[in-house]
This record gives sequence, C-alpha cells and structure tokens, in this order.
Amino acid sequence: MLKESTVTYTFLISIKDIIDIKKIITEKIESLTNKNFNEKYGFLKSIKKILDFDIKKCSNNNFKSELLITVSFIGLFLYIEKNNIINCRITDINNITIGNYQNIKIMIIDDNTKNLKVGDNVDVKILATQIKLNHNYINAVATLNF
Repeated sequence: MLKESTVTYTFLISIKDIIDIKKIITEKIESLTNKNFNEKYGFLKSIKKILDFDIKKCSNNNFKSELLITVSFIGLFLYIEKNNIINCRITDINNITIGNYQNIKIMIIDDNTKNLKVGDNVDVKILATQIKLNHNYINAVATLNF
C-alpha cells in the first residue's frame, strides 16, 4: 500500500564539507530513497517535495564545527501492516513458499501451498511485518487469503 507522508529527518555535516548547502541537503535526502525509512513510515519509494529545512551550528570537544540540519519533506512510502490483503507473485518454493510484491518479501505459511508454482499470483493476508532500517525490502509473513 502506498501512502504519502510528511516527515522530518535530521543529520550532521561538517562545516568544511559545505560548498552548496541546498545540493548537500537534496543529495542527503535522496540517498534515503529505495530503503526502509523506519517502522512508522515503511519503505521510502520517492521524495515528492522538500518543504523546509533548519540549520543549527554546533561544536564538539574536538573544536570541530558541524551543522545540524533538520529537513521536512513529503515522501511516498510503501507500508503494509497486519491484516492487509495483497496480491503477490510466487518467486521461490522450498520448504517455505516465498512471494514478492514490490519491495516486500513475503514468507507464506499455509498448508494449502502444495499446488502453487513459481510465477503464480496469489492473494495473501499479512500476519506480521519486519522493517529493518536502511534495508531495501520489507519482510512479511502471510497466509493464503481465499
């Protein structure tokens, strides 16, 4: 399921690395795409718009100056949760049947998978998900939905 959300992201950058602050912010935010952002939002597919940013200077004990940058942006997220019904394609059959939907790897635990073959499309009901920060997929466990 795709959803659009406004989020805030904060990062540090060394003052000595600054040439074009808007370019640095854009590159940093774009580097977050095609990865899991966090458990609340899910997998970040794309950045729709950077809304605002705030810059604060901070120094640490090594006399090294850094900027603390907080950016608000609108992103398009792939997010699933328990009880969602999705149509996935079977990609592997071993002891466990594996399905795939966009950037979601789905382990199907169901006694009725015997007649399935690689390439079949099936509806599944999500039982649980696991979103690991910066991974390029979401893990899910599902059962067949008839």
